Amino acid sequence: MGFRMIYDAITKSKLLQKTYRDIGEMNRECKSIFEKSFECLVQNKNKESLELSNEDKKINRYEVDIRNSILGYLAVNTAPNLNASLTLASVVIDHERIGDYCKIIAQLGLLYPVKLEDNEYMDIINHMKNTIVEQFDLTHTAFETSDVEKAKKVITSYSGIKTLHSALVHKLNKEKEIEINKAITYASLGIYLRRISAHLKNICTSVVKPFPEIGFEKKDF
Repeated sequence: MGFRMIYDAITKSKLLQKTYRDIGEMNRECKSIFEKSFECLVQNKNKESLELSNEDKKINRYEVDIRNSILGYLAVNTAPNLNASLTLASVVIDHERIGDYCKIIAQLGLLYPVKLEDNEYMDIINHMKNTIVEQFDLTHTAFETSDVEKAKKVITSYSGIKTLHSALVHKLNKEKEIEINKAITYASLGIYLRRISAHLKNICTSVVKPFPEIGFEKKDF
């Protein structure tokens, strides 16, 4: 079943409509936490980093509420749309994972105190970060309006994120005199940014692929 048919099924159920709206809000909350977490790390906002744990709890509450809504929909319908239910549940998991990674990014500065200055490493990292901010917006629109072209843009841009991450790792491997805390922060941040982008890509595959293939590309199987 294509996402267009799932989208149509959602519009016919008030419970799924609410779930759909909540997922949109979940996406916006994830984007906000992502930008705050990056700012906390780069600007050494340690107090704010600790407070982001409460922001992450909002994402967790969204997941619990959405699961309850999906269960309620399945319970009260004699012929529920399982594809729509499973797709929504899958997308919620990706958002929750994004929230976890954002919290970890904010706390990197607490674990490995360091001043991050403008350099070739941060140029790559900032490029990754700006791409991901754009991916958040495209993902929100793609999922909200069943926009296949915007979903494909996110899926394609993930390849660019992987390329940037590889370039970052390559530079770190050649570095001989970098401060250990900086090396750990750059390497860890690159991984977490790539994982966040991967989860946004997964969400967008739900717009262009049937449920069994969500999160995968043809070359993956």
